[in-house]
Amino acid sequence: MAYDAIRAQMDALMGAERDVPEEQKKNLTLHFYDEEVDKLWLAGFSPHDALSNTKSDIGPPPGRQEPLSLKHEWDALPKEEKDKYGYEYDLKVELEKHIEQMEAKIKRTKERVEVQNPLERLPPEVAEQVAMMETEIRKLQTESETLGEEGDVDQSLALHNEAAEIEKKRGDLVRSAAPPNEKQQFVCETSGLIYSSTDNDARIRDLQSGRQFIGWKKIRDHLVKLRAMNPPRGERGYARSKINADREANGEKVEDSGREKGRDRSRDRGDRDRDRDRDRERHDRGRDSRRDYNRSDSRRSDGRRDEGRRDDRRDDRRDSDRRR
Repeated sequence: MAYDAIRAQMDALMGAERDVPEEQKKNLTLHFYDEEVDKLWLAGFSPHDALSNTKSDIGPPPGRQEPLSLKHEWDALPKEEKDKYGYEYDLKVELEKHIEQMEAKIKRTKERVEVQNPLERLPPEVAEQVAMMETEIRKLQTESETLGEEGDVDQSLALHNEAAEIEKKRGDLVRSAAPPNEKQQFVCETSGLIYSSTDNDARIRDLQSGRQFIGWKKIRDHLVKLRAMNPPRGERGYARSKINADREANGEKVEDSGREKGRDRSRDRGDRDRDRDRDRERHDRGRDSRRDYNRSDSRRSDGRRDEGRRDDRRDDRRDSDRRR
């Protein structure tokens, strides 16, 4: 009896579900800003879901994606309130990170493949057409980014899709012009998948309707929209203030401001590290280009020096012959 009385008193003070894991509590009131909720899903897109069960799988979502009432609660907020949380900004940064990683992978794969498939093997008229298509693709991509920065979402996405369509036609053209007796490989600019000149149309359609291609297409399309929206970063500690207010209302101990500021400083360092990595990558690309130029210039200089040495040796032999 004494044990039951003590337990009843503890239940009254701390709640009957004090020993139950948080995710199993029946009376748990969950809000969209709570730490266990997937903020990317709230903001409208989950790259984890888009790439699930593909070669590019990045693992499970970073939080809960249910119940749907959380999404409805978020969607009902006015834009000014959403901007204070900064979840759309965080989603843009996350998608940019994945796209940068995929672009680096595509570049490495193309460098490896193009050693085996030099465009010089193509007929001159096809090579010229391919070069024109590549120029048009870059132009459309630049215009798409400019319109996105100006907030024209629809036109920016339209040019982005037009560039992707020309890229597809470019790949088809190169494949069809490849020597029939030579197997050549080509890299998809959207998904990083490798195609072969021996693949038939059905095989190409299967690759472009697969989860890998569709997932990366969705990520690229959504990033175009977010860049056009240009969402703000959000107010520092805004979500934490909501969580602490809820905990205070429930009589719980709130997190001290020092730990909150530490988390914000950590987030600032993460952003600075990403910017520094991008600057370093641009610097490395420029240095590599200069090194390649210097190497080619050195080879030309070495060739001229070799020719000069051969000329000197010929002159020496002529002088020796005359003396005889």
